[in-house]
Amino acid sequence: MNQRRRAGDILPVLMALAFLALFFYYPMVTILKHAFITDTGQITARHIIDAVASKYNQQILIFTIKQALLSTVITLCLGLPGAYLLTKYQFPGKSVIKALSTVPFVMPSIIVILGFIIFFGNNGIINVALMRLFNLTEPPIRFLYSMTGIMLAHAFFNFP
Repeated sequence: MNQRRRAGDILPVLMALAFLALFFYYPMVTILKHAFITDTGQITARHIIDAVASKYNQQILIFTIKQALLSTVITLCLGLPGAYLLTKYQFPGKSVIKALSTVPFVMPSIIVILGFIIFFGNNGIINVALMRLFNLTEPPIRFLYSMTGIMLAHAFFNFP
């Protein structure tokens, strides 16, 4: 009975390890093999050096670092005062703000992005309303598909 119980405890662990081996470790080892071993079997860092030396990859890396730093600064500038106010003061609507701050954790990312597009997109609610109000032919707000849009999305997800 004890051995059967131990086997029942080990089976889920073995299944998890098999899953990891098949869907994580095997692809990772394959990628590393292609990155560091030549066709002749020699170990090299040439592929990595070529990738880092590429102007295109350098631009992507610089853009990524820039947006990560900006995102961090914006999130800290919004999040720290918000956290301070929510922890130190009592005011009407505090519970509503705390409840709304859970939205990024609960909603799927694709739904949040769709919401941003519906509100701020070129044919979004805000642009259509402004175009009708001021009789415009082009959408006046075009930040969604830019660094500003990325920062807005990051602030939405990181503020809570």
